Amino acid sequence: MALGKADGSAVAEDGLSGARGVEITRAYVGAFLDRQLRNRSRPLLDGPSVHLPEVRFWAP
Repeated sequence: MALGKADGSAVAEDGLSGARGVEITRAYVGAFLDRQLRNRSRPLLDGPSVHLPEVRFWAP
């Protein structure tokens, strides 16, 4: 089920907009590719970020 804002833009049930989801996905995919393909340090992948509070980390 998708919810919507008064302005007609879509919002997921958990309150995360599509645009925010894309922003988060781009950040993590970019960090992953930089780390794996360019051998660059990307702290975003090391744990929770204050800039992306919607993302949760689980330790196995």
